[in-house]
Amino acid sequence: MNKIKRFLFYLSVTFFSFLIALMLYIKGFPGPMLLDDKVNLQSTELYALDKHSLLHVITHNYSGMLGRGISSLSFGLTHFFHGSGTYYYKYHNFMIHCLTALALFYLGYRLLHLTRHAEKALVIAALAAFIWLIHPIQVSTVLYIVQRMAQLSALFTVCALICYVVGRVRIEEERRFGVSIIVIGYPFFLILGLLSKENAALCILFALVIEAFFFSSFDVGMIERMGISPANNVKDKRFHRRWFVRICFIALPLALGVAGVLYKMDSFLVGYEGRPFSLSERLLTQIDVLFYYLQLILLPRLSEYSLYHDDFPVVTQFGWGTFFRLSIIVGVAALSVVSIAKKKINLILFGLAWFLVAHAMESTVIPLEMIFEHRNYLASYGVVFALSVFLLMYLPEYIKSIKFSYGVTAVFIILCSFVLFVRVDTWGSEEQLTLVNVTDHPRSARAHTARANALAAYQRSDEMIEHLRIAHELEPWNPGAAIHRLAAACVFEKLTPDIVNEAKNALSNGYLTAYAWLAIDSLVSNVEYKRCQMDGADVLGVLDAIDENRHGLTADAQGKKTFFLARLYQSWGDDRQAIEYYDRAIALDGEATAYAIAKAKFLIRNGYVEEAKAAMLSIVEADKGSLRDEAKNIKTLFTMLMDAELEVMENEN
Repeated sequence: MNKIKRFLFYLSVTFFSFLIALMLYIKGFPGPMLLDDKVNLQSTELYALDKHSLLHVITHNYSGMLGRGISSLSFGLTHFFHGSGTYYYKYHNFMIHCLTALALFYLGYRLLHLTRHAEKALVIAALAAFIWLIHPIQVSTVLYIVQRMAQLSALFTVCALICYVVGRVRIEEERRFGVSIIVIGYPFFLILGLLSKENAALCILFALVIEAFFFSSFDVGMIERMGISPANNVKDKRFHRRWFVRICFIALPLALGVAGVLYKMDSFLVGYEGRPFSLSERLLTQIDVLFYYLQLILLPRLSEYSLYHDDFPVVTQFGWGTFFRLSIIVGVAALSVVSIAKKKINLILFGLAWFLVAHAMESTVIPLEMIFEHRNYLASYGVVFALSVFLLMYLPEYIKSIKFSYGVTAVFIILCSFVLFVRVDTWGSEEQLTLVNVTDHPRSARAHTARANALAAYQRSDEMIEHLRIAHELEPWNPGAAIHRLAAACVFEKLTPDIVNEAKNALSNGYLTAYAWLAIDSLVSNVEYKRCQMDGADVLGVLDAIDENRHGLTADAQGKKTFFLARLYQSWGDDRQAIEYYDRAIALDGEATAYAIAKAKFLIRNGYVEEAKAAMLSIVEADKGSLRDEAKNIKTLFTMLMDAELEVMENEN
């Protein structure tokens, strides 16, 4: 086969692979926004491609430590060209998914080509990339809009690793530009990855694993094929270049990263006070979670997949089951060290090491939620890579039948395709998605909450309120569902004393979670805009329950509660009390510019022009970092103030 025919053949295979994936995914593109989609996308709406608008989108998303500007820019471009509908957001996620699969194929091919099994490198790399492309676990990343952050981070991480591998090979082959490719390409893509999502920092650990398995092993086949020697002589140029790369791009960044994590460990651990588990319980549970992830990857079962896994049991004690699973993880690590020490490349151990490294950030000490499928976006490639090596390399050797191996491979691909197709069809409709989630995971509070929100659109109030009751019953530590139920019951005129008392008890005894504050905001808004006729004493009683919270109140929490009181008294026409509570909220949390802006708007609307001027002046003089977040609101305020002054002048005339 000449070069042109070979190129056309590979291009055709790639095209049909992506076409198959598109056919499997396309029904999910019209699906709903999920969880934090709306919150994250609001700040990335782009209406012009001028310098100011682009910089605003890049710099005004505060997800993560670095702002994730690259991800924000990609969301902004989707919005600019296609509007705010979900179809193109998800379609662009799918395109990034295809690019990442292509990058993983090339990385896998280059790595396999370093082993004595180079003749099978193309087939194994293609199989691993295709299985990864159509694996059903990827649905909760590709069709969950905001997880484009994870996708871009993964894509740039793989590109950085490709630069590293290509450069290292050129160094060993004594070809030109090996060091240059690493020096330029590796940090460039690493920075892009970090500006997409902080998980790209794991690129350093991935590079360490690749270096250890492939470039410190030098098996016989690799040496013979590449015509190289180990180059341990200090006079050999490769020796110096090799150690320059290892020190500058692995050892030094790793040492600085570990030192930084240890120095800032207290800030990484902030958040456990609002979780129903401790640090030790999280670490113990994550051992079980890793094996559950492996089950989801290797045994695709439709009923196991879900957007919500908050029903996963928390491990509170170090039992025999945990000991057994931890022993397996330690065993994999020990066997990897032995394999590297003996200078033998074990590709299955490499795949498992890749999987563990990919979870080194989100499955350790940081107080995140216990489990999400999208955390396996890049991690799953390690398992799929090991599976592909087993199916096409080791299995035929053991059973002496290549046909059987191809049959098993075909069955697994068909299974993945079927489960993906059914799952994507479910994700195409909020009604269907929430129903399936609550059916398959009846002990998931989040599944019940999502189902309640879906039912609200159809005015099915009784079912909605019942799902919220179950959600609170499943998570009594989280007042969110109880307040949400109260707000819904108020709107649908289903309010009872029991529902009010349950909300008060939940606020007194539970953690004041983000969901709880959102639910309180919804309740206050309903009262403000007369969407529900709740007795004033009951509303105040609910807010007063916050003061009795047994976990204590921060100044931020007190500020939020006082701000809600200001809004209530404003809606009841008590200007004096409203202004007093606005001032208290501002004093309690001076960084919250939104409180001062809300007060200024209230003053303008009620004719207190001079007081509004003073409030506006205090906002501008404060010059807090959060002012840039409120640029649109401040501009609106000035417009309102000018209109109010004109109205006063007209009345005087």
